Amino acid sequence: MIIGACRMVDAVSPRTPAIRELAYAGDRPDAPPLEQRGNATFMFAKFDDEGRFLVTVPFMGPAGGLIAWDARTGAMLSRLDIKIPMMLSWPVWMIDGKRERMLGQSSSLYDDQFRLVDLRTGKIVADLPDDNTDTKHPTMAAGLVGDGNEVLLFKPGRIEVWQLDPPQLARSIPSPMPVDRYVPGCVGGIPATYNDKHCFEFSLDRRTLAVAYTPVFSPMSESHFIVIDLPTLEVTELRMPNERANRTLASFAFSPDNKWLAVGTDREMLIYDRADYSWANTIPGDHKRNQLVGPVRFTPDSRRVITLEDQLQASVYDVDSGKLIGRHKPEFENWEGVFEVSRDGSRVVIYKFLSDTFEVMDGQDMKRLGFVCPHFCNVKHNPNQPPAARIRTAGAWPSRTGAAPRSGTRRPIKSELRCVIRCENLSHFHINNNYLSATAAIQVVFGIGVLHYCLRSSSLVSFVANNPSSDSVAIPEM
Repeated sequence: MIIGACRMVDAVSPRTPAIRELAYAGDRPDAPPLEQRGNATFMFAKFDDEGRFLVTVPFMGPAGGLIAWDARTGAMLSRLDIKIPMMLSWPVWMIDGKRERMLGQSSSLYDDQFRLVDLRTGKIVADLPDDNTDTKHPTMAAGLVGDGNEVLLFKPGRIEVWQLDPPQLARSIPSPMPVDRYVPGCVGGIPATYNDKHCFEFSLDRRTLAVAYTPVFSPMSESHFIVIDLPTLEVTELRMPNERANRTLASFAFSPDNKWLAVGTDREMLIYDRADYSWANTIPGDHKRNQLVGPVRFTPDSRRVITLEDQLQASVYDVDSGKLIGRHKPEFENWEGVFEVSRDGSRVVIYKFLSDTFEVMDGQDMKRLGFVCPHFCNVKHNPNQPPAARIRTAGAWPSRTGAAPRSGTRRPIKSELRCVIRCENLSHFHINNNYLSATAAIQVVFGIGVLHYCLRSSSLVSFVANNPSSDSVAIPEM
């Protein structure tokens, strides 16, 4: 009935492309039905740590499982007959770019067996056996361990590490968590902003796991904080100072040199010295509405930590002294959006819903390096320009002073963009800092496809089009 009504509307008011050069551009009413969109239409996407592969989860698109892409060229590589494992409500991505494979679960409706597949061919490499027969408490995967040939599994009453190829149990210990709360789940988090923080966090070398769990899931219940050494599965409990015993978790962050563990709570951020097994600095929260401090990433030299606080406030603190180095405070009421930091902590990107802008910050001091102003932003700020001119000016602009450029002073990245940016139906983005000789890059989801954009060189690298007639369209570096 709904389809018939849509066809009647189309007959009365035919769809017209928003961009003449593209068969389909933008979302309703000028976009094709979802079932007619191409392979690049998806709900979720993830790069491997090396930035060589991009895996997408199709959204009402062609059947056949996940899709693996070459991140450098935009070429479609294979379809993967697996699904993304979930831990509670969080997708757990396990992509091993070095070995060019991915661990997921069987896509069969009644089969959750863990399966290792080849990213280039889509062929099954190995299936992981599972002796857990408790259907109410299924086996949950937390992520790959170490160099990527092992996976950490949570089972009721057990924590296990399995080798993937060949598949076999490597080590196992009794779980310190209750059977009914056998996966890391806790009261707390960073509210009101999309971010990638959970109740557990891997160190960058994936050899250590920090966990917060609340045995009785209630705001009045005390949370426990533990650190698990994954090569040995030795568990160490982090005991909070007495006056902070009732704190809840905001987030964890490990330093690249593995010396520090930042523990963010609902009132402050505590720095834990992993070498001395002692608490170092305590940095109190100072936001007027909510004092939570959520560490997100350390800078490459491990000397500073980037934090996310309430209402998109972002700060950089010195680890040794606890001094505030820099801070970004959003404009009045522009407090909702998405917050992402590159893997090495060198770049921060904030997408603000209200102003429809991406702001690119320096991870060292939170100063603005530039920003991306998509289609709606241009329509709002340059209403007198023709559509084509507005589209050509969509891009990033340098901003040495940190202030947004005034109207009429914009300088586009290039005078022409061969794949036109139109992003009123933007859904999310990812940061990948190892792409193109360790330059920070941003992958953005648009209605017409996927843009891979290099932040440091301000250039468009590749574009995967939502074009039913072809798997991908690659654009050379500009």
